[in-house]
Amino acid sequence: MTIENSGQAKTVAMAESMSNFAEHLIRHIHQPVFDKTGLTGTYDFQFIWDPDAPASAPFEKALGLKLDRHKAPVDILVIDHAEKKPVEN
Repeated sequence: MTIENSGQAKTVAMAESMSNFAEHLIRHIHQPVFDKTGLTGTYDFQFIWDPDAPASAPFEKALGLKLDRHKAPVDILVIDHAEKKPVEN
């Protein structure tokens, strides 16, 4: 869970796997994140960070996790056309 208040964010995790944490990061840095740690356990942690800081800075400082930028294929859903159908009252 992440709570943002007055320019800072606090992340609290209980029994969190690294793959779930990677999914959590996607919502905050708005880029794909893949778990390459090889860690299979679950972890409890919390830290306060600045959402405006470079993406890897708070996670590397607080948790020792480094985000590296790599090119990798990702799945993308493309919607070519959508129509709104009328709904009866």
